[in-house]
Amino acid sequence: MARKQCPSKFYCHECGCELNDKNSRKSSHSISGRGFLCVECENNFFSRLEETEGRHIALFHAAASLDFPLIPLLLDGTEFDTCDEPYFCYINRLAESGEDRIGDKVLGFADGVTSLTGLFGKNLSHSDFAARIAKEKEKICGTKEQRLKWGQLPIYKGLPMSAELYNELDRLYAIREGAYKGQDLNSQQVATLIKVAKNDAIYDHLMRSGLAKLATEIQKSTSQLLADENMRPKDKKPVEELRIDALVLALEEEGLMENGDLLPYDELIKVLRDRFIKSPKYEYSLDVADQLILSVINSMRQNGDLPPIQELPSELAADDEYGEFEPEETEREKENKRYLGITKVNIVDDKKGEEE
Repeated sequence: MARKQCPSKFYCHECGCELNDKNSRKSSHSISGRGFLCVECENNFFSRLEETEGRHIALFHAAASLDFPLIPLLLDGTEFDTCDEPYFCYINRLAESGEDRIGDKVLGFADGVTSLTGLFGKNLSHSDFAARIAKEKEKICGTKEQRLKWGQLPIYKGLPMSAELYNELDRLYAIREGAYKGQDLNSQQVATLIKVAKNDAIYDHLMRSGLAKLATEIQKSTSQLLADENMRPKDKKPVEELRIDALVLALEEEGLMENGDLLPYDELIKVLRDRFIKSPKYEYSLDVADQLILSVINSMRQNGDLPPIQELPSELAADDEYGEFEPEETEREKENKRYLGITKVNIVDDKKGEEE
């Protein structure tokens, strides 16, 4: 079966304009990665709905049709009820709040409020979002960052999320994380520490409630979580004892020390290079470095409203002190320079006024 080819350009289904970053919204559920209408046509679509069912229900149906999350609480404190462009009022607020995405994932209608009766009552008797906004404000606690990190559902029976619990979880996580100070934790290890911090909070809750047996089970669960990721203290690899005399002896054998003293800097660099660098690092001539330096200097001069220079002063030219460049231009380098229309950099000695 032939594979479908994805077109490189996409167009608004209503007005036909080409969709781009400036005139359309991103979407996770379309082949184009965008909505099927430009934002102007989305606004027109909303306006047609508004004429027949009012702006609040129209916003619900627009969110369902155009696939963006409906979050009434975002309209708290806005002029949605009275402004001339209510659709733009909402989608701009949605984008500014960051509630339209989680990381790189663009959210859709299913990620917001999806129940008409939940918004407007069983008999659809509410004419706006006021009741829903008030209800949501009562439930909100913690910062946005805390809600994203810890979630909003109860972490255990009898432990609903609250501002106090969010802060306690932050504290418990910081304690656990402190044991790995100086280490870069990967995403799986971070997720494990989040689960462990929740377990620590549950353990404290059970102990306060006199349920020591259940608390012990939670403690075992915590140990298993850490064991699965080799994050227990006893899982750490032992560090071999460092003997100074052994270190000095090893450095002397490598030619980096003499009579217990490190070599002078220049000699040390030469030994390191001769012993550990077996071939030139760069597969092109020194002129490439000079081309780069000249370009940087001319960019700076252009920014300062100065004319460009055509020759590179010798004190600014690169010095191949350690033989890291090819001695002559490679054929590929010559070909690239011909293609770019550039010639070898001319280096001059400003003090003598002579070409080097």
